[in-house]
Amino acid sequence: MRILLDNDVVLDFVLEREPFFADAEMIFQYLDNGDIECYVSAITPINVFYTTRKLKDKGVALQAVKNLLVAVKVCRTDKLVLQTAFALNFTDYEDAVQCVLWRKIWTQSLRATRKIIKTLSFKFIRRRNFCKFFNALRTTFH
Repeated sequence: MRILLDNDVVLDFVLEREPFFADAEMIFQYLDNGDIECYVSAITPINVFYTTRKLKDKGVALQAVKNLLVAVKVCRTDKLVLQTAFALNFTDYEDAVQCVLWRKIWTQSLRATRKIIKTLSFKFIRRRNFCKFFNALRTTFH
């Protein structure tokens, strides 16, 4: 299963921010176990470095970004992605960019498995709901 991690989920994990750390940690455990494949937007490592450096220090920030880049794949973010995000007319531009990236990942996944779907349907789910959903999915198919 491919998922696109929101910046806040990554920051919750890296900075151990409560009350969200436990759910973020569970998602990274799924990643570490090979249960899921995670992507981040190109801005996520930059945000992780900037925020972690401000709240901790430069060394911790550098290590956090290095670890992140080993663990996840980074979505290619180009001019077309950024322009397409404007067309979505979201209130939050960052969410719109991530929505466009998610659709790219999903489309690539469909091509990779040779499934043909004319319309893509997707939804954003909160980290806690994802953890519940994924645990139920694992129980069903294992």
